[in-house]
Amino acid sequence: MIAKAPLPARLAIRAAALLAPLALIAACAQPASQDDAPPADMPERNGTAEPVIPAEFKALGTEPFWALTATGSGTAHSLRFSTPENIDGTLVTIEDESAEGETRRVAGTLDGIPFTVALTVEPCSDGMSDRDYPFAARIAWGGETFRGCARPLDS
Repeated sequence: MIAKAPLPARLAIRAAALLAPLALIAACAQPASQDDAPPADMPERNGTAEPVIPAEFKALGTEPFWALTATGSGTAHSLRFSTPENIDGTLVTIEDESAEGETRRVAGTLDGIPFTVALTVEPCSDGMSDRDYPFAARIAWGGETFRGCARPLDS
């Protein structure tokens, strides 16, 4: 014959058996939504009309895949546009740069065709990775528009 535990012990075991799954569910729950929080590398607003987009940045996009790397500043500023077919990339001849509000624009030519890139301060996801970017990128070249994301070159 099997001895039964006293009633208080049996109630404690039943309570533990009922509460254990609830504790596991609570432990696995997602934290409060942070959709309104900017990405960790989102630049701080500087309180002026000037954008906080750096002169040196890396922009990239998918469908089709492309990348744009901006290095240097002033007269030494350069843009290099690359694709899977042209991994080394081609230099864009820069003709004009402007900044207004939270947008930076760089215009020039690539292979003799007008080329414009606009970076805007807004959270962006490339759609293929879990990485968040602080800037949205839009390139117009040869009648096509390429959309993607960008980040400071040093991040």
